[in-house]
Amino acid sequence: MIKVRVCQWGFKEWWILFTALVSSHKKAPERLKDRLARYFHREIVLFNSGRAAIALCLQFVRQTKKGKTEVIIPRYICTSVIETIEKCGFQAIHAPVNDELNLDITALPAFISDRTAAIIAPHMYSCSADIEAIASLSREKNIFLIDDAAQVFGVKHAGSLLGTFGNAGVLSFAQAKSIVTGIKGSGGALLISDPELKRFVDDNVASYERNRVSFSRIVEFLCVYKWRGIFETAHYYLDRIKTLLQVNKPTDDYEPRKIAYLDAAIALRQVDTFNQRYSQTLQRLAIYQRELSQLPFLSLPQIANETRYVSRFIVRLASESPKAFRQYLKEHGVASKLTYLNGSKLYDGTADSGLLELPLQDISTADVQKVCNVCQQYSKHLTDQEVVENNNVTR
Repeated sequence: MIKVRVCQWGFKEWWILFTALVSSHKKAPERLKDRLARYFHREIVLFNSGRAAIALCLQFVRQTKKGKTEVIIPRYICTSVIETIEKCGFQAIHAPVNDELNLDITALPAFISDRTAAIIAPHMYSCSADIEAIASLSREKNIFLIDDAAQVFGVKHAGSLLGTFGNAGVLSFAQAKSIVTGIKGSGGALLISDPELKRFVDDNVASYERNRVSFSRIVEFLCVYKWRGIFETAHYYLDRIKTLLQVNKPTDDYEPRKIAYLDAAIALRQVDTFNQRYSQTLQRLAIYQRELSQLPFLSLPQIANETRYVSRFIVRLASESPKAFRQYLKEHGVASKLTYLNGSKLYDGTADSGLLELPLQDISTADVQKVCNVCQQYSKHLTDQEVVENNNVTR
């Protein structure tokens, strides 16, 4: 089975994890902070998660924009962002997305009101949003902008690195991102451009506790997100049982804490190897674009016009059921994943429908070609099916 993997680790990442039994890696956070500061030319604060960095920004916004209660986000987004907004006492306003699954800048002005405190603009699956235009609009309306680069590291827009636009930027090191250290709560960073925000952070960050990496979190990451298979299935049903019995503990990853030493050490290694992984990912995406762009039953929303870096590969089916396609892929040895929120529902004409995620990270180019072959077989299957149906009608 060709799997949808959530990270690309080499020997050294595994070695860092193994040596955590005998080494605390206490120097890693400061080294990582210095490396990111030189890279982004911004003040850097490391946290236990990307959502914790967003939460701290929203705490600042609540103090500085009193009476404003709304935060604009794209309609298609990770649910953790919505949860963080609500936990911070704001109302999430869902604006439309364009074909690339990012905030639609043409529709955005209509959602801004005198209650708008902030805009969170993610780059969905590392595909750059029109962040320059969003930043310009935010400055014009005096709205706090979070350049949410949680899913992307090292990609530029208009000559500047994503995460450096607006008042603040956010990185996340959780599964399926560009830099991966583990599951949610495994680290993130705040990139500060606003001097007032820096003063607010300086007044608070010293009091934060250091996050700790639990053994159960490592096991969950390895079994459910790395090795998958039967572990993933068992985890799913265990989670369902916990929910039914109401014993699921609420997550507190949005509560700001300092990054764990181990997470910082692995993140530092991932930063060092990003260019290599970036190049390998582009090679895989070039094959996908070449082999799949002419298939009539699907489109490639984020690489339709050019082969550019994305951290997760999404296709859109305009006339077929994503779930039926997913079942066909599974029967032919290819795993896939349903997307955020209700994105894998039947296509209804909106950009955030008809979506399915195919394997991309940590697979060989030969495996990419195999995935393409299965997609092409499915296209032929649909054509043959249509011919049969037409023949039955003419009879």
